[in-house]
Amino acid sequence: MQKVTGLVVGVVACSMTLSTASAALVVTEVVSEDWSGQSVGDTADELVQWGGLGNAANGIIVDTGGGNLAMQLGQGAGFMKGGLEMGDALGVTMQFDFTTPQGSDGWFGIFYRDTSSSVNPVYRVQWNTNQNVIFMRKNNTNLASYNVGSGFWAGETHTINFEITFDDANNQNLLELFVNGESRMTAEDNGGAGDERRPLPTDNSSIQFFNYNYEATASNLIDNIIISKTIPEPASLSLLALGGMTLLFRRGRACAA
Repeated sequence: MQKVTGLVVGVVACSMTLSTASAALVVTEVVSEDWSGQSVGDTADELVQWGGLGNAANGIIVDTGGGNLAMQLGQGAGFMKGGLEMGDALGVTMQFDFTTPQGSDGWFGIFYRDTSSSVNPVYRVQWNTNQNVIFMRKNNTNLASYNVGSGFWAGETHTINFEITFDDANNQNLLELFVNGESRMTAEDNGGAGDERRPLPTDNSSIQFFNYNYEATASNLIDNIIISKTIPEPASLSLLALGGMTLLFRRGRACAA
């Protein structure tokens, strides 16, 4: 979801014409995880890049075949990373592969907070692997939902992509969820007071993956995590400013002549 446009700088010449250029946006990976730094049997509280949540011992690194590793989250297991440097972000993207075996039943969620503490406000994308609906929520308020259809989760791997665009000019956040590369739901969050304010990009942001409702039969595989942010390209901003100053200087000389 690219709803944030490039920064625009205009230079007014003596003839009152306007020259504009757009600074490029770049996507920068903040966290990338394929579990290659882990060993089979490591638990969620033994992860290199993450901290354990809940019943962390029920989160175990497993070999899914051919030496490919994934984190298997059982009853009440989760993992998180705090202190993410998102303060300069215009947008944040959370992408991962999700697989659940036949017979699994439990509530799973991915959570974004602008603090490393488990406090509101929080965005959550959540679903029960034995049900058909994905929910997008802020705190406990439903922002949007999408019906995936019967049997969608069982035994299949799905790529989930949750995007947040911070639209400060309009005091809102724009949210979008992609499932297997297709946009499935969008929402706008115009904020509020206290716990209902809109989450912001900060340098202490946190992301959690969690079987948070502690169902005994919960069992989900999480793999190929990419957490990224969209920022203005520093080189483009510098060149844009330099080009604008040069153009202004040349126009000034032309006017003086």
